[in-house]
Amino acid sequence: MPIGLIERVAMVALAWSCLAGCHGGAGSETSAESIPNGPKIKLAASDMAGFQRTDVRGKPGGRFIDATYGDPKTFNYLLANETSSTDHLSLVFATLVFRNPVTLDLEPALAESWTSARDRMSWLFHLRKGVKWSDGRPFTADDVVFTFGLIYDRNIPTTLRDNLTFAGHDLSCRAVDEETVEFKSPVRIGPFLDALAPTPILPKHKLEPIWRAGKYNTAWALDTPPEEIVGTGPFTIVKYTPGQSLTFRRNPYYWKLAADGVQLPFLTGGVTQIVPDRNTLILRFNSKETDYAWLRPTDWIPLKEAESAGDYKTINAGPMWGFTYLSFNVNPANKKIPDYKREWFSKKEFRQAIAFALDRDNMAATVLRGMGRALWSPVSIADKRYFNSGLPPPPFDPAKATALLAGMGLSNRNADGVLVDGAGHPVEFTLLTNNNNDIRKSLCTAIQENLRKIGVKVVIMPVEFNSLVEKLRTTFDWEANVLGFTAGAEPYTGRNIWMSSGISHVWYPRQKHPATAWEAEIDSMFDAAAGEPDVKKRKVIYDRWQAILYEQQPMIFLITEDSLAAVRKRIANARPNALPGPTLPLIRWNCYEFSEQ
Repeated sequence: MPIGLIERVAMVALAWSCLAGCHGGAGSETSAESIPNGPKIKLAASDMAGFQRTDVRGKPGGRFIDATYGDPKTFNYLLANETSSTDHLSLVFATLVFRNPVTLDLEPALAESWTSARDRMSWLFHLRKGVKWSDGRPFTADDVVFTFGLIYDRNIPTTLRDNLTFAGHDLSCRAVDEETVEFKSPVRIGPFLDALAPTPILPKHKLEPIWRAGKYNTAWALDTPPEEIVGTGPFTIVKYTPGQSLTFRRNPYYWKLAADGVQLPFLTGGVTQIVPDRNTLILRFNSKETDYAWLRPTDWIPLKEAESAGDYKTINAGPMWGFTYLSFNVNPANKKIPDYKREWFSKKEFRQAIAFALDRDNMAATVLRGMGRALWSPVSIADKRYFNSGLPPPPFDPAKATALLAGMGLSNRNADGVLVDGAGHPVEFTLLTNNNNDIRKSLCTAIQENLRKIGVKVVIMPVEFNSLVEKLRTTFDWEANVLGFTAGAEPYTGRNIWMSSGISHVWYPRQKHPATAWEAEIDSMFDAAAGEPDVKKRKVIYDRWQAILYEQQPMIFLITEDSLAAVRKRIANARPNALPGPTLPLIRWNCYEFSEQ
């Protein structure tokens, strides 16, 4: 899946593409007792002969209760661009192959094995035997072929298509037999498995009639009866109450086994409470209403200090693989931005000046309380393979910022502290971020103060996250924003952001032709990376890509947080990881292994 916008910083993507609920006491809307009983299904050993065996141990039974801030936007995975949707859907659907976030290895999932031709233009995938959808229907190669038919349907606005289009070409996908799928490409593909790994497989028997009727883009909306949403993941959705909770139940046909042969998941289900903001999320954890929580730096210190006397443990999983950024809108589709502002935003000197004026180290020290660091690349320093260590941290240099702005003819002619252009327009812009993310709001305040000192006025406007995504994806009604993306282990899977034609090309998406020479160069580099199987050679390409972004500053990268979590001791096998991505939520990426102690 493409990188997804992150709402948690539960688009909760980009794997490079995931928020007031009721009290969680016994018998309430969000209690464990509210999980409906599922069908009494016990698979025989012969039914599970092809299932994947893990090295985990636990005991069947129990539940999870967690919380997230913000409602999902859709239950249709192909249309989901934000982690508030994908975090939940990642529990319901599975992929052919899987990127293990601990080892970073690509491992079998719905596909038990695969082979590729020497020219890397064709692949055969052998599907796992005995897998069924959560409604008991067999999973077959036809489901895979159907899923790719959806992805390549240009009437469906899915970001997945960007990552699975190579040098302008779609893959061909055919069923050799019920358990074998063949992919072919007219060009050589290097990171094919990386691009394939985040792609969820969807049920043909449920969605094909809807697709044939031309109604796919309205399928599996939030009012869809939960029993219609079937997957091959560890859980199914059994109830959604807007603004309150999502209830999950164990998938009785899930295809993974524990070390002793017990079918996973161990837990019978779970409840995700929907809360208004991160403060409420932490309050729920502190009051023992939830089993785990993703933490902000401000939460870390008090929870760490109380850990020895508490019933939980804290985990610092290291630097996140995603990034937080500031970007300016140069999209001509936004008719509300005055031409003079778009002219400022379009000049690299303006963006460079803003970058020089920002004190990232101070942001990391104050906003993140030292639990993070300054950022100047879309590739996290945690990514030892692809981070371009040759790019120095950009200096905090307000004098240089002022000189760059003066070179554009922006000056303080009115002696009121705010720069104006040659026509007398004050240099100011409105800065959007999501209203339930305290870190982002604090970053906006820091940006506002930094830029005030060089004569640039910033008006901060926090908005509801899904409304903000709508502005980015559909109406383009914004001037500047501070948001973030998740990231994965292979930059190519962020193609939907970096290619000029990409849906998530934030500053000017879906360009028919590259608007600038440097965007055209990035396009050519990602096409080159698509055909390069050698990781070291792809690194050369990605180093140049990072250098272009460093020079042009279309996204001004700000900070990256440490991945901080707290987990109740009653939950065994939780392994929070810093590589979330849209199919790997930070804490519950392996929730199929969770067990009550």
